[in-house]
Amino acid sequence: QILLKSDGFPTYHLANVVDDHLMEITHVIRAEEWLPSTPKHVLLYEAFGWKPPVFAHLPLLLNPDRSKMSKRHGDVMVHDFRGKGYFPDALVNFVAFCGWNPGTEQEMFTLEELCSAFTLERVAKAGAVFDYKKLDWMNGEYLRKKDVAELTSALLPALQERRYPYIEPDYVSSVISLLRERVAFLHDITEFGDYLFGDVLQDVEGSALADLRADDAFVTALRAWRDTVTDEDLADHDRFKGLAEGAAAAGGLKLGKFMKPLRLVITHRDVGADLFPTLKLIGKRRCIERIDSFLS
Repeated sequence: QILLKSDGFPTYHLANVVDDHLMEITHVIRAEEWLPSTPKHVLLYEAFGWKPPVFAHLPLLLNPDRSKMSKRHGDVMVHDFRGKGYFPDALVNFVAFCGWNPGTEQEMFTLEELCSAFTLERVAKAGAVFDYKKLDWMNGEYLRKKDVAELTSALLPALQERRYPYIEPDYVSSVISLLRERVAFLHDITEFGDYLFGDVLQDVEGSALADLRADDAFVTALRAWRDTVTDEDLADHDRFKGLAEGAAAAGGLKLGKFMKPLRLVITHRDVGADLFPTLKLIGKRRCIERIDSFLS
């Protein structure tokens, strides 16, 4: 093993041992790929008459195909994950569980809780697969727990960049509270909630809207809803339900056969958050404008 090169510069093994000794390192925790080097380092400590630190080796992080994670296979740098919208505390929480577990059912840990619970004895020996779906789930859990005011401040610049008209902070906070149960990333709300922040709706694929216009029963029910809706109806759940039932009955429809098309007409989405708080946020004026646009 070469320790000094011909130009007098030390190789990694010698430099590592001397550097750690001079910095009074007591514990060395590194990846399992360094196991073959450990005997060499121990011998160097003994040769210098120094007490070696405690060595521990952690399993590698693996791709889903069980190959070693590396830059050649995608994002591995912390700033890559931050750029994709992962919260730092969610990423720390997730990575802590890659090769370690607390021995309990608890999965969500603060940094302080992780520091208190972590022990090397509970680190697995096998490599840990980096499960991106689990990371997405955990990021969504953190999204739902975070302070809404903090999330609003973080989202506003993206909304301003898109020039959405309805981005008053209290309104944005209400939208986040409504939609964060359905997304894993804060930036998803910008796309998922476009019909709340603005009035330029995405195109509906196929003939769904044309088919609804040709449905006399639905059009009758929709006109009844449009002609009788009040601000009070959109502010009270019981009144909203009564309004919807009355409109559906006017067209001879069951409530479910009316509500789903109503969502499509007003939001241009098949799915979304509960319709009552959604329409409450959109408001009577904007709802009527969208219905009139559909009917015309």
